[in-house]
Amino acid sequence: MHIPRTLSTCMTGALGVMLLAGIVSVPTTATAATSSAVAPVRDAVVTIESDPYFAPGSQVHLSGTGPSNEWVEVDGLPTDQDGAPTQVPIDHRGVWTTSIPSDGASSYRITATPVHLESNRFTPIGAAIAQTLTADASYSIVERELSVTDGLEVRRGSTAVLSGVANAFTPVQVEFESGVVRTQADHAGRWSAESRSAVTSDQPVRVLANTDADRDFSAIVQVELVVLDEDGAPDPGDGEEVDPPESVPVEVTSDLTYLRGERLRITGTATPGAEIEVIASDSVTSSSLGGTVTASPETGAFEFVSDRNVAMPNGLPVLDVTVRQGDDETDLAFHSLQQGVAFRSTQVTSDTTYDEGAETVVSGTTSPHSLLSVRVADLGRAELVRADADGAFTFTTTKLAGPEQTVRIEQLFEAGETTEHVFTRRDDAPAITVATETFVKGQKQRIEGTAAPKARVNVYSGSKYLMNVVAGEDGKWSYTTGAVITTDTFTRTLKSDGAKDVTFTLTAVEQEQAAPITVATTSFVKGQKQLIEGTAAPKAKVNVYSGSKYLMHVIAGADGKWSYTTGGVITTDTFTRTLKSEGAKDVTFTLTAVEQEQTAPITVSTTTFAKGQKQLIEGTAAPKARVDVYSGSKYLMHVIAGADGKWSYTTGGVINTDTFTRTLKSAGTDDVTFTLTAK
Repeated sequence: MHIPRTLSTCMTGALGVMLLAGIVSVPTTATAATSSAVAPVRDAVVTIESDPYFAPGSQVHLSGTGPSNEWVEVDGLPTDQDGAPTQVPIDHRGVWTTSIPSDGASSYRITATPVHLESNRFTPIGAAIAQTLTADASYSIVERELSVTDGLEVRRGSTAVLSGVANAFTPVQVEFESGVVRTQADHAGRWSAESRSAVTSDQPVRVLANTDADRDFSAIVQVELVVLDEDGAPDPGDGEEVDPPESVPVEVTSDLTYLRGERLRITGTATPGAEIEVIASDSVTSSSLGGTVTASPETGAFEFVSDRNVAMPNGLPVLDVTVRQGDDETDLAFHSLQQGVAFRSTQVTSDTTYDEGAETVVSGTTSPHSLLSVRVADLGRAELVRADADGAFTFTTTKLAGPEQTVRIEQLFEAGETTEHVFTRRDDAPAITVATETFVKGQKQRIEGTAAPKARVNVYSGSKYLMNVVAGEDGKWSYTTGAVITTDTFTRTLKSDGAKDVTFTLTAVEQEQAAPITVATTSFVKGQKQLIEGTAAPKAKVNVYSGSKYLMHVIAGADGKWSYTTGGVITTDTFTRTLKSEGAKDVTFTLTAVEQEQTAPITVSTTTFAKGQKQLIEGTAAPKARVDVYSGSKYLMHVIAGADGKWSYTTGGVINTDTFTRTLKSAGTDDVTFTLTAK
């Protein structure tokens, strides 16, 4: 997975150096096998809580929840043409937020995966979720007045955590006396910031948020942070006269032991708030291991850790240490944890085969607490590994390469022994192959190939890691580029454990044209809806546009035929639409209005009526035609002509007038108005 540049620069380097004629200085935590201090949450769950919309041409905002102090990897954002994902930290509340400028797309398909950062690599710790973000011109950020809602009271000696509300997704800058903390509000405008160090006195805190169009803060509030004592009352601090704490003698509570090559550590209790001075000198280098530390103002507890490592040889197993509080001194004798421990030869108990280029875990036994210098085939400087109290050790290396490799392990500060252990490479994994050779410029490209079954294939652009794909049981793998390809060539490098790296280049080709779009309809009847028909590629999606405005789409059948009916009647003299389908050229067609084909005319055979009676009225029209009867412009009823075209109806009431007039209408023929006279 992708490591952010800001992280990768602060997580590099080998563990420890060889100093002063074989004397080693190495942090207590140094080991070739890097491990996390806190076990990551497994089966972790992340959510996306923000709205699935963004303003066109503006920033894309995302916010959600997840396991606190872990990371979420977001893929699909417009951050990298190669499709590299973005890693976003999850804060102490379990909230994550990010904002990325849009690249003009109308939508983004986002996936979010909870991940754990360890050894410069992000590892998934839960299932991914997906959401589609769509451009919406009506979308806008909810604006809120900047305020601080929580955290204005803090116990003395604790860090302050301020919370509040502001505009959704705005950057927030909180200025504590100990330094500036920057954070970002979530989709609901909630924000939280923790001071970099403990708070010991009341202090003003300034909060800035709600940036304007120029990215300047437009809202500023200042609050007063109040320090409380252990009873929850305002702490007088330096503002009132306070009785000094009762003097308490120094008591060291930690074991009086040390390990050569590691820091000297002393914990204990003393007078609350007292300055504790530690005096100790390394007998070999004559360098001071001492220093000062302040006891807790509340409990008097203290912990001292030396700035450098102990480098005493075997002949001097006792380290004299003086702990001073004011005029009182306590003299202590620290003994080496290796004192009296029998020497053991180093043995490798793990598998001595490896996959070239992959991580290989090596474990074994040696003298208890022994510090080991591990060198692989004289590549780079040695790595340092500390055995535990039982003499067990483990480390991880990626330096094993070639058919055979020798690992030299030297025990430092012991009777002195260097052992050599031969490792052999496992049979090479199947080679990586790439079946795809070309791409269509301006489109995303699906790339396919093979590798070892279930192998992880890492994709690089030059030396930059982009993503990985896992081959199936049959060794087949595929992935689609994260963005359309606009260059004439496309080059990537593929890497997989146990297989040689493969660099491939695709070349641009003309897109293969699908069957063209045709339109069979050429005219329409003005004032009516129109059925429009044509052909395209079998099962092709044909999109219908009015100018540049998308209207609808229709799917062609297996025979390529398609049709649709206009949504409303056509009242203009011409009708123009544009049709688009993937792989075919756009087609713009224009229909012209024609007169409707005339059907058989309406005739009326009845000419008179008997006054004061109902009247049967008869006539002819087109076979099975519907004849609508009107009195002036008022619709009265209709009658259906028979197969021979004859129709008839009887008036609904008796006729008392001297004349009787009605108008008859039928589709495709002229209207007829007739008048009967009384006989």
